[in-house]
Amino acid sequence: SNEKCTIDASECYSFTYYGIDVKFEVSITGSESQTMTGEHLKKGLLLGGGCIKEGMCMWKPSLDPLNMKDTRSIAVMKKLVAVSGPKVFSLKESPQYKAACWVLYEDPMRTTVSDKSPNLVQRYVVRLFLALIEGDSTVSDDVNEFGKRHECLWWKDDDGVECSKNEIRKFWLRAKGLQGSIPTEISQLSQLVDINFWGNELSGTIPEQLYSLSMLERLALNRNRLTGALSSGVGNLQKLVRLSLATNMMDGMIPEELFDIQSLRTISLYDNRFTGTISANIGNLTDLRQLILGRNYL
Repeated sequence: SNEKCTIDASECYSFTYYGIDVKFEVSITGSESQTMTGEHLKKGLLLGGGCIKEGMCMWKPSLDPLNMKDTRSIAVMKKLVAVSGPKVFSLKESPQYKAACWVLYEDPMRTTVSDKSPNLVQRYVVRLFLALIEGDSTVSDDVNEFGKRHECLWWKDDDGVECSKNEIRKFWLRAKGLQGSIPTEISQLSQLVDINFWGNELSGTIPEQLYSLSMLERLALNRNRLTGALSSGVGNLQKLVRLSLATNMMDGMIPEELFDIQSLRTISLYDNRFTGTISANIGNLTDLRQLILGRNYL
């Protein structure tokens, strides 16, 4: 239409359209009008100081909400601080900083706190895991592919995410070069059923927060560099069917709580440093079909 509207220049406004024949005329006080045609950003026209800026995160902007002016950025960062805590966002090489900066400035979806689909926290957590990839870059193929679509539609070469009712249920990143600790933010994907991070370089211990994923049925972390004990918290995963932690550097005794998970059919702890004896309670696992414990100190 030919209707005019006034906007707050510190905010960001998205004018979306379909087709290639739409024209936007933008008049700025003291400047000549600008006419934009075609598939600008393949989505529409973005206006305002709070808008997406390609390559913005290369400049390492502050993510402190106190330094922000537009309401979307302030609300987004308050939400992400509630998820990850404030300290990680002051560390500009942290995966949390990289993920949050991308969500704020470079994600074409421009997700807000109130959006249900796509979902801000889900996009942040998936982007956080992509930040663990060696040589992470906002122009990497995986990030570009992810940014082009709803997070529930990101599935490429048998890796990515799958959803049910817009909630992530399956999260596979196999042999992608993930490095560092498993982010505790994994617990935000509370409906996860299937995790497969096989063949990466993940290190440190399995975070306790992962054991809060009560819907989890399949957990594959084999062929990484995980250390430390298998926590008694594993007993919270009462729907677990398959547990694969083979070829890591985990140690300590196998917790009794593992043998309380009646649904287990496969346990693979091969090639670690587990010690002690196998509890007689393993007999409780009447559905168990595979038990692979070789190359340990049992």
